[in-house]
Amino acid sequence: MTQGQTGLDAIYAMGYTEDELHRLTDQGQLYASSTRALLVEAGIGPGMRVLDVGCGPGDVSLLAAERVGPAGEVVSVDTNGRWGCLFAMPPLVELNNVAALSQTGSQRRPAAAHH
Repeated sequence: MTQGQTGLDAIYAMGYTEDELHRLTDQGQLYASSTRALLVEAGIGPGMRVLDVGCGPGDVSLLAAERVGPAGEVVSVDTNGRWGCLFAMPPLVELNNVAALSQTGSQRRPAAAHH
């Protein structure tokens, strides 16, 4: 195991450190335009429901939420409860259509959704 890995953390080879969170966030920003294009090519659109498994910090979930719009929904799941899918990133927009499921199955919505 690498630094920062214990128990379920060992599932992700890169570990769940703050440095890894920043690396993934930077990577998400770098590839955002390509990811948007992939979501369009996959046919993700208004009103759809999307499941993001292994969402990490949630960058793809946020982009999917843009595509599905207020009539759709994105459910994000990750084994790491500390990152909490989407909750590690500051909300970029009001998100009423995104929910994150923890490894225990509890559901949360980003703080921006409660405005």
